[in-house]
Amino acid sequence: MRRIATIRGRVKMSVRTIIRHVRIWGAMVAVSFSRIMHYRLDTVARFIGILPVLIMRVIVLTLPYQFVSTIAGWDAHEVLMVLGMFYVSEGLSWVFYKRGISLLEERLQTGMMSSVLLKPVNSRFFISFSELDVTRIADVVAGAGLLTVAVVSSGINVGLMEIVFAAVGLFEGLAIMYGLYLLVNSLSFWTNRTYLGHVANPVFTLARYPVDFWGGSVKNLFYFVVPLAFVSTVPAGLLAGKLPLWWLGVGVVMAFLGVVASSVVWRYGVRYYLDNGVRYE
Repeated sequence: MRRIATIRGRVKMSVRTIIRHVRIWGAMVAVSFSRIMHYRLDTVARFIGILPVLIMRVIVLTLPYQFVSTIAGWDAHEVLMVLGMFYVSEGLSWVFYKRGISLLEERLQTGMMSSVLLKPVNSRFFISFSELDVTRIADVVAGAGLLTVAVVSSGINVGLMEIVFAAVGLFEGLAIMYGLYLLVNSLSFWTNRTYLGHVANPVFTLARYPVDFWGGSVKNLFYFVVPLAFVSTVPAGLLAGKLPLWWLGVGVVMAFLGVVASSVVWRYGVRYYLDNGVRYE
């Protein structure tokens, strides 16, 4: 009976902790959206700024299809679906967690990390989600628009189930990207300046192309080792009906491993920071 009571107590405490963190996150979202209401032109400027770049990328990607019908099994419409999915995924990642994680190195250098660790909230949660870049909603809107145009012009019969499968794949890709991005930036605990976060961003942009384009071992690398495929290729493939549903199972495993690995590195990094009393100059 005591064991059951202990388990119930732990479950109640865990539920309360989750609810508290959800409320904190909701307050952060409210603050971020109130900020965008005061600076609406920033989002409009962001949207206007990315349109020419998006149009140029569409032209460059579709140019080879004037001479061939498919490349590595992907036709022009499907490639545009991948590009649109990339913009949606990249935009959502910056809206929710990339900005906060990218500021970790600065917090370590200025000593602000100490104040974060003193807050009555999980430090990894606070670092990841305290800074929302809501102007990147423009990327999401642009990507969704390109996705819609690509699907309609392709003539592919996309039903509700395909949309649900693609949404699940997109969520898995966001979780995988979160784990990878946090893991890379957490290396800042051991060095003064890593710049690895800045290096990781160009690597992630490779996901704007179907990973099958790379072929051979590089393709397998992007599917199973550094799974950039789940950022755009897999969700777009599921939407187009090109990929089997077991890829969703692979995505769950990859997301779990990525989040767990980043959590382990984070805990060791925080322990190193506290044990050494580190304050970077």
